[in-house]
Amino acid sequence: MVLLLWWGQQVHRPLDLPTEAQLELVHSQEYLHAFLHGRLDEQRMRRIGLVVIGQCLAVQVLLAEGAVSRLLVVDLDVHQGDGTAVCLADEPRAFTFSMHCESNFPARKATSDLDIGLPDGCANDQFMACLGRTLPELLDSVRPDLVLFDAGVDVHEGDGLGRLALTDAGLMRREMCVLDACLARGVPVA
Repeated sequence: MVLLLWWGQQVHRPLDLPTEAQLELVHSQEYLHAFLHGRLDEQRMRRIGLVVIGQCLAVQVLLAEGAVSRLLVVDLDVHQGDGTAVCLADEPRAFTFSMHCESNFPARKATSDLDIGLPDGCANDQFMACLGRTLPELLDSVRPDLVLFDAGVDVHEGDGLGRLALTDAGLMRREMCVLDACLARGVPVA
């Protein structure tokens, strides 16, 4: 009950979709025109993977509008955070942290500010030991105004393609570890 109440007080609902000017912070005009008019061919969409990288857009808008001065991306799904690593590589106010299955897609990894590749079959205790050692120190050194948390469930043992082995309880431990560490430091999480 307390957790639900806590969650209810911490939810942010965006008011508007991003403007074209905001989208141009992370995409070229040519790409936006093709996307907005349905002219991206299937091959290009497959190569891109995700059409709009939401975290990159959020970071660029927050920084451009002065809403935050230092931001930490915590990417804890099974795949390396190559999208945020690439689009934020030259942004000194953003720090990207990815903890992922080393042998999973993509084969050639981009370089995050901090990458931790985990072995196939990594389960709750090993995952949490690594996260528990890394995250508090990272929060204390980066000192972000905001944490963007990618909490993908493809690390679950039931995901046939994921190669990691977190249980339902392990997923809850992961979420609570991130939320508790941020809450203890007064850092909001999105």
